[in-house]
Amino acid sequence: MTLSESRFFVRTGNRLTIHPVVTGSLAGKVVLIPVEDIKPNSFNPNMMPKQTYETMLQDMGCRGIDSINPVEVRPVEGCPHYELVDGQSRWAAARELGWRLIRAEIRLLSLEDAKAECYRKNRLRGHIDPFKEAALFRSEIEWGLSYRDVAGKFEVSRGYVYESLRLLTGLHPDIVRRAQELSTRVDTGLTRTHLEVLASIKDRAQQRILFEKMVGAIRSGKPLMTSRELEVEKRKLTHATEPIDVSPGVLFQENVWPAEPQRDNGFGSSSFPGNCSAMVCRQSLYRHTKPNEIVLDPMAGSGTMVDVANALARRCIALDINPVRYRTDIIRADARELPLGDASVDFVFLHPPYWNLHRYSDPPLEGDLSAMRYDKFLAACNEVLCETSRVLRPGRFTVALSGDIRKELRLYDIPSELSLLGRRVGLQLYDKIVKPIVRERSNSIRSQILASRCNFHLIKFETVLVFRKPSELHQ
Repeated sequence: MTLSESRFFVRTGNRLTIHPVVTGSLAGKVVLIPVEDIKPNSFNPNMMPKQTYETMLQDMGCRGIDSINPVEVRPVEGCPHYELVDGQSRWAAARELGWRLIRAEIRLLSLEDAKAECYRKNRLRGHIDPFKEAALFRSEIEWGLSYRDVAGKFEVSRGYVYESLRLLTGLHPDIVRRAQELSTRVDTGLTRTHLEVLASIKDRAQQRILFEKMVGAIRSGKPLMTSRELEVEKRKLTHATEPIDVSPGVLFQENVWPAEPQRDNGFGSSSFPGNCSAMVCRQSLYRHTKPNEIVLDPMAGSGTMVDVANALARRCIALDINPVRYRTDIIRADARELPLGDASVDFVFLHPPYWNLHRYSDPPLEGDLSAMRYDKFLAACNEVLCETSRVLRPGRFTVALSGDIRKELRLYDIPSELSLLGRRVGLQLYDKIVKPIVRERSNSIRSQILASRCNFHLIKFETVLVFRKPSELHQ
């Protein structure tokens, strides 16, 4: 402490305290204050994971008192003489390091102004514990403020206040406790939006199922699913149970299928590029499988076939060269080398990349068909068809969904190529269906102008190929 700073302090026994007479004149200034003269506040919504705190503690221990930003305090009656407005983690670290003094800025704030300032500072840093935040809002409402008053005080919307309070009333208490425990140990990536999605599920058993999926991803070191992906998982839990056997009128009778009004509807993820059609999966399973039979999807993508198979009581083996990060039911494997025995599955569903229309790994993985040259892509498709034919039981079916693409004005007829390759590996072309494409690229203004200028048609359909593996009676 310098001589210029020492004039602000008085000694009481072994304690140094700032002289109350000069407190007002020091408002807004940074001075040294004894750590023991500061107490934490009861309204701090801060959340700092243990790892982050340990890093800060080590940094403060190495660099000393001048290495940190000053904490903010306000004078209060009683002892200790000051209450933290901002900087509780820095103050706690200073205590743990045994510092006697800490740099502090004195703020002449009322309790209500201090609450708003503390919230604002922590929100700017992104260090808000959603449960502490909700508790802060609830305490203000219990004190007599309206939703509008709370929203205005903390500069948020009334809807934001409502959604925060729903975390305390809508979530299973065990989820609240475990989410807080996880957040204090590691930076989980678990956000307020994740918790809001969980709180919107009325069935608390379903809440816990979905929360356990998230915890499983955290513990295995996988990235946490995004809030949009979580919404998809929520719809899978809450959509209506489907009949497991075909009923009259369910099957399409013509080989031009109707447009699918909704691509996602809780099956797979609509945010996944080229997400598969649940309608195609459902029609295929109804026609070519029975309950409890084994379905193989070696290019599972976001898991549409897995979800449809589960809904229809079929057992699905789902593989992918680059499984989506949030699903634990899709196994990493190369479709050209299936880890399955001969004649071990009852049905195969193939939804290969439409060549390089979308890239499914970055940097490219060995075996990613979307990262290959076109000739290599076709050769890899041939290998996939050989392998899937090997594991398919005789007399059973493979359905392949694919579509044409246009690159630099050249048309690539991928379904025709697959039809030829399938027959070359010994499969019989059994059926062929076309279906309209949902949200296709050709809807863009640029595509329409190019098609008009260069005199070609826009691609508006996909092709469903149905292959049958010959049995001894049908060779």
